[in-house]
Amino acid sequence: MPTETLYQRTADVYDVRHASPTTERVRAIEKKLVKKYARGKSLDVGCGTGYHLGLVEDMVGLDPSKEMLEKASVKGKRLVLGKGEHLPFPDGSFDTVLCLFSVLNVCDSEKVAVEIKRVLKPGGVAIVSVASVWDHTHMAFWRKLRTNPEKLRSKKFRVAGERAKLRLFTRQDFLGLFEGFSLLEFDSLYSLVKPRWNNFSGFSLWEKLLLKVEGIFPKGYGNMYFGVFRKREM
Repeated sequence: MPTETLYQRTADVYDVRHASPTTERVRAIEKKLVKKYARGKSLDVGCGTGYHLGLVEDMVGLDPSKEMLEKASVKGKRLVLGKGEHLPFPDGSFDTVLCLFSVLNVCDSEKVAVEIKRVLKPGGVAIVSVASVWDHTHMAFWRKLRTNPEKLRSKKFRVAGERAKLRLFTRQDFLGLFEGFSLLEFDSLYSLVKPRWNNFSGFSLWEKLLLKVEGIFPKGYGNMYFGVFRKREM
């Protein structure tokens, strides 16, 4: 299913589907990174219904779905209809580019990364999150240690009655998208706890404890990866 079709069909229920405790924790990390690193004129690639648009004052939102942009219009930001593979902006247009919550999992990620690099100013920052190979199957941490991640590079699912497919990233895949950039920060989530996408039940006390101690474990085993990359000065 084309990316724009996927989001056209889910625009009306997108925010409801992602109002789960699982997603809220992903959003919390993304918000923390945006508040810490985003500066100046910014672009949100795949802005969807506009969750991140209000986090930066000078923000432009881009999305391939008219329906998503209609939802995002209430944020009062400039919105552009377009795809991440062909950003309709001149070279060096932005100080910060966001590409968050699995946008790169459903697009041509290499082309999107090239375009992000192109529209960033020297010294500009890209803030990115993706679903990792470990989101392919909700396996316990000890099983992840024994599993070859190369076998988990894609995931099929159904949404709005149609089949769709996610590309999933190893840590090396993810960092490789921004080769030549400086890595300012890398984080992950759900190394020890199994995420429950579209499930509105809260985490147990034990799961909340595990989420607090995840930071002492290798970050490469999270179901979600987060990265902040700086374009080097000329």
